[in-house]
Amino acid sequence: MTIAIVGLGLMGGSFLLALRGYARLWGVDINPEAREAALDSGAADAVFETLPPGADIVLACLPPEATLPFAEQSAARLGSLFCEISGVKGRLVPKIAALLPSATEYIPLHPMAGREASGFAAASPRLFAGAGLLVTPPDGKPPRRAALIERTARYIGFSDITYLTPEEHDRLVSVTSHLPHLAAAALRLSLPENVPPACFGGSWRDGTRVADAEGFRSLFMENREHTVRAADRLIEELRALRDTIAADAPEALEALLTAARGVKE
Repeated sequence: MTIAIVGLGLMGGSFLLALRGYARLWGVDINPEAREAALDSGAADAVFETLPPGADIVLACLPPEATLPFAEQSAARLGSLFCEISGVKGRLVPKIAALLPSATEYIPLHPMAGREASGFAAASPRLFAGAGLLVTPPDGKPPRRAALIERTARYIGFSDITYLTPEEHDRLVSVTSHLPHLAAAALRLSLPENVPPACFGGSWRDGTRVADAEGFRSLFMENREHTVRAADRLIEELRALRDTIAADAPEALEALLTAARGVKE
């Protein structure tokens, strides 16, 4: 079995590294440095600037705005199974499903893993260890080759595989993925000038860690309806906490903080 990974950044590179020993692996990227790194590291058995025919599975690890054009241009070379890992699915999945030939099964995926660094140099075979994998076919039900996807996902290290419709996916990840990045950016923007370095503790570093994540601008805009709703909810909760402190109501504040701790537990 041959698997072609298209896009050799953090995610594509990590898939290559995690899949070593599972199948013959092709790396595809327009960046010659990324191709060279994938080959020199031993992650890829072969590398290409554009997708050649012959792969059994094609996995596109591209940003949302590049995923549909790739599928359109490569429809005849996508083999028997095409997967992509775009972070927004609602408008993308129906468009891709409509253009693929009947011989190609389409299974959209979204690995719930990442880190603040980018590029192949940041890739790790352990990036997906213990992470969840969202599978988002148009009807939200396990696809025909669900067993292959699940077996491959377990090999990579995913611990939980969940099936959602594309719309359910976009609504949920707006809260669990997009909102933390938005909140981290807002937290950084709220910083006063000339703060001494000694003032920054672990809570600041943890709370702002994801603010530089590459590609989230396009995810925010593509999923803006759900992202705006999630941001509104966060603002409401922050306002409630702020108003309780301003009202000098320690018991009410304790109740809110206890409720928040209960959600985490």
